[in-house]
Order: sequence, then structure tokens, then C-alpha cells
Amino acid sequence: MVASVATPRALLVTGTRGSGKTSYLIDHVRGLLRDGAPARRILVVTFSPRGAARFAARLPGQVDGAPSDGVWLQTAQRLCAWLLHHCSRAMGTISPAILSASERTMLLHEAAARTATTLGSDHPLTPALAGGPGLAEIDLLLGAIAGQGGSPANLQQIVDGLPGTAWRGDRAVLDGIARVYRTFADLCERAGVMTYQDVAPLVATVLSDTAIAGPLASRIDHMVVDDLDRAEPAQLEVLARLGSRARLIATVDPGNPHPPTPSPVRGRGGAGDPHPIRIRLRNG
Repeated sequence: MVASVATPRALLVTGTRGSGKTSYLIDHVRGLLRDGAPARRILVVTFSPRGAARFAARLPGQVDGAPSDGVWLQTAQRLCAWLLHHCSRAMGTISPAILSASERTMLLHEAAARTATTLGSDHPLTPALAGGPGLAEIDLLLGAIAGQGGSPANLQQIVDGLPGTAWRGDRAVLDGIARVYRTFADLCERAGVMTYQDVAPLVATVLSDTAIAGPLASRIDHMVVDDLDRAEPAQLEVLARLGSRARLIATVDPGNPHPPTPSPVRGRGGAGDPHPIRIRLRNG
């Protein structure tokens, strides 16, 4: 079953996986096109290449860049990357290169190896830094922090704020992860690159300038978002600013245990920024 909640400018469609939410969105876009809505003024956002492929197979669309005649179809990551390059050109600055998934993995392994050498073989985090599931979990954690607009400084704040009763092994592990994050960030800065997880927070900050966001928002009459519950907080901010003048229709899965929430982080994780990160310790 699919339930919907409507307001004058937005329609929220809720339903569990397989209930037909995506098909409903596709039919909705087709209806807009039949009613004469210009395809180039419809933005469709998904959160996976597979989701984008479902729309692309059934709608006239353009996946890369701004549309010329078809529906503007993007994954959230690709949309943020396009916006970063577009805004950089508009401001007369050079857009940083964005690491591919494989490049990010290689750089993270290098950061882990350097950190392991610094920590020594007796440190409780060192075995995980050799690769495998342990480093994969660290990768997920760092990606989640970056996706919320966090930084190495935010993670270090958590380490420094641990209560005295915290198990010292937890403190050592988190401190080690913070070192990995700092080393990884330093390597990215030296290479003049950034990760996809860093793009959305930066774009959200850029679009806070209405002089930049306004012309982009004026291009979109309809914003269609599939699986909105999968959005990271910074991605939500980007969509909100980009769709400020558009009619919105979005789908969510009420069974998602981690619904999106706006990020309290502003800027790039300076010492005075609040950190949104929540970490559950296994001990202590």
C-alpha cells in the first residue's frame, strides 16, 4: 500500500519497499509531460545508479549536465558534483577534482598505513588498519561524518569530550580513527582533491548565498525525489535550496531506521562548530 500526504506545494508518498513508490513517481512525471510541463524544468533525483536507471528506461532524460530537452535526471551525488562545478565557474574559481571510489579507497589505505606506523603494533586499532572489514567500517564512519558536514576536528572533539569513565580502549580506538581522518584529509588537501562525501556540505554552504541559489532554483518547476529517507543531511540542505521555488513530490520508506535530519553543522568543521556525530561505544 502507498499512502500520501499533500500540501499546496508538496506531495509525500510513503510505502515500504516494493509497494510501487517509484512507479508512482514515474507515472507522475509522465503526467506532467502530458499536461505540457517542459521536460527540462523537471528535476528527478535518486540515491543510487540503479534507481536512476529505472527512471531513465521509462522517461526522456539527460543524465549529465543541465538538460537541453529531456528531464533532468541525477543521482544525489552526481547532482552535487554538477552543482559544485557550475557554481565554481559562476564564481570564477577552479573546482576541485573529485575522487572516484577506487581513488578514495587507495588514499584511505595510504592514510591507514601511515597512521599504523605512527601508532605502533601494540595499539588496539593497528590490526584494523591493515585492511579488511575493520578498515571498511572505518571508511563507513568517515563517510558518514563527512556526509553530515563534519571534519577531523569534529571527531577529535568527540574524543576530547569522552567522560573519564570511558574505557581507555574506546578512547584509544577513537583517537586512532581521528588520526586516520586527519591524515586522509591532509593527503586530499595536498593532492587538491575531495571526496563525494565532502561535496554536498560544500555545495550546501555555497547555495546559502541566495544570489547563487536563486538562478538555479528558478530553472526548476518540479522536483521529484525517490527515496528521500536515504538523503544525508547536507544533501537535504542542497535539495531544499535548489527546490525552493519548485513543486515537490518525494517518496520515503517509513521502515528506514535512520530518517534524514537537517545538519546542525555550518562551515567546514572549525573549532566552534557543533558536531552532529553520534557514536555508540561497544565498551564502557
